[in-house]
Amino acid sequence: MGETGYAVILNPYGWRCVVVGGGGVAERRLEGLLQHTDSSVTVTVVSPTVTATIERRVRGEQVSWLDREFEDQDLTGASLVFAATDDRELNARVAERCREQGILVNVVDAPELGSFQVPAVAEAGELQIAVSTGGAAPSLAGELARELQEQYRDFDEYLRLLREFRTEVQQRITDPERRAELLRHAVGPELRVLVREARLDELRDRLERLLVDKGKESTRR
Repeated sequence: MGETGYAVILNPYGWRCVVVGGGGVAERRLEGLLQHTDSSVTVTVVSPTVTATIERRVRGEQVSWLDREFEDQDLTGASLVFAATDDRELNARVAERCREQGILVNVVDAPELGSFQVPAVAEAGELQIAVSTGGAAPSLAGELARELQEQYRDFDEYLRLLREFRTEVQQRITDPERRAELLRHAVGPELRVLVREARLDELRDRLERLLVDKGKESTRR
């Protein structure tokens, strides 16, 4: 796109989503969408042909399939669209119709025509780290995401412990400033080192001790 975009994480629950195209790229967009949404999302694939994986999704009633070429009315009621065919002119047409109607659209072969891009994502449970190169080098984004996923593979357990820690802090500590201080300590660099070195038992002990020591200090005040 030539410039830094505005990064967001979408929760498209209840949205109608349309994937125009039925090949490998369309399949990847579809799988990513289904992985990060629930059954409230309705997904329609528009393409004369689809991959075996998409066809399985159709048979499993996870998506619907319009077995034909794209028509403008296919966008009616849509909130999110992927233009993922191997026809550049068709993708550009889909993008233009989406812009006219204020619909979010990703254009796989011309990111600058769309309103959003799909970054490479490193995931460890609830932890998500998105990597984008602005469309300049998607393969580099993928490589960096794989490196980050390996680097942060144990952070899912850390997040689970932090969620429990946060709940305990909210229940025990009434002063907002003391709460904030405790939470800052819980994500300090020395604790992140323990996560990266897979010293999770020591991490649990440190969090428990932090809550006890700082909690007592807060009580005395």
